[in-house]
Amino acid sequence: MATIKIGRPYIEKCLNKKTRLCSNIEYQDGKNKVLYYEVEDEYAKYLSYEKSDCFVLGLLHNCMNQKCDISCEAPVSEQLLFQLKNYYIPILSKNMPDLFFIEIDAEGVLSFDKSEGAVATGNSGGVDSFYTIVKHMNESGSYKLTHLLFNNISTEDDNEERIRQWFNKEEMEKKKIAEELGLKAISLYSNLYSFYESHFIYNYYYAAQYISAPYALDKLINKYYYSSSYSFTDFTINHKKMTDGSNFDLLALDCFSTDRLKVYSTGAETGRIDKTMIISDNMVVNRHLQVCAVEQNKQYNESGVIVRKLNCGCCRKCARTITTLYAIGKLEKFHDIFELEQFNNDKDKHIGCELASDLYEFSNELTDYLRDNQRYTMRIIMWRCLYKIRYVIAKSKILVNLYHGIRRKGKKR
Repeated sequence: MATIKIGRPYIEKCLNKKTRLCSNIEYQDGKNKVLYYEVEDEYAKYLSYEKSDCFVLGLLHNCMNQKCDISCEAPVSEQLLFQLKNYYIPILSKNMPDLFFIEIDAEGVLSFDKSEGAVATGNSGGVDSFYTIVKHMNESGSYKLTHLLFNNISTEDDNEERIRQWFNKEEMEKKKIAEELGLKAISLYSNLYSFYESHFIYNYYYAAQYISAPYALDKLINKYYYSSSYSFTDFTINHKKMTDGSNFDLLALDCFSTDRLKVYSTGAETGRIDKTMIISDNMVVNRHLQVCAVEQNKQYNESGVIVRKLNCGCCRKCARTITTLYAIGKLEKFHDIFELEQFNNDKDKHIGCELASDLYEFSNELTDYLRDNQRYTMRIIMWRCLYKIRYVIAKSKILVNLYHGIRRKGKKR
């Protein structure tokens, strides 16, 4: 089996008042490439160069997908190494058909020193992220949120220039959020995405990649609130029942936690509609909610889609959020940050399509809110039925082929 070597981490100063935590990744065919985590100079002293923790987590899923063992020149936190080797890797390799068992050859060590005790969470600007922020910013004592971490690890692009442009633009937006909330902002850029041969693997099993970012700064961060997309009741390790890797966050985050950096799953205790209701009256959220991922997506970038507001109003994520905000009677609070022309042109069709496309209990819960607010019209029911039929047909190869066969026969020759 192939092996990659994670070189001893080192610090590199950049010209733009940034500092990088780097490791030379050596492949068995002799190729080398530097993986880095880049922060502003003020956070350079917190970069964890003594251990390989962040690099192991960052590269873990690609190595499991490519059947590639990991060898580390620098040590790995003993607890993290133990949990990955004895629980996370064996369980996932047994249950996920595209992830395989690998070995990690590294020395396990206890934590070198205590962190500064910062409490952080991600700052994507989305519903899950804002829910975590609103929930924990008023905690007391050592659990009170202190820092918001913005990074580019969620990218669905592979073009360095585009990703950098997006990051530089969004960095200013995310700093505004932190400033308005009275929290400290951390910006972290990484080229981790370029080490994944499969973008599906990178974006499907994403918890380890996300958590690698706070591990790069574990001299600062002691607790990290990870915004989970699904509730605890949605937990499954059955790949046939999963939406993505977030269905087993309970397992993943427990395996990624250590006595030095504890990771908490936040948001799994409630549903998405409840999250939206909780954050919808917050004025900072009203100005900065950003669910749209169009500008991070290679497909949209290459097709020339232009986003004039924070949210395009047309993509899958925007459609779902707009429908939710409308159903709970809060959409007006967000009119400055959503493109609503398409929605306003035919609300009933838009809502019917959204309700039909959602396969989970979310659509039924949303229907209840529409009924309670007297917004569940006969036209919504009609469009919902029509789109439901369409989606059922689309799942049948026989019916799809029949449809296209009829279309071709009807064409003029």
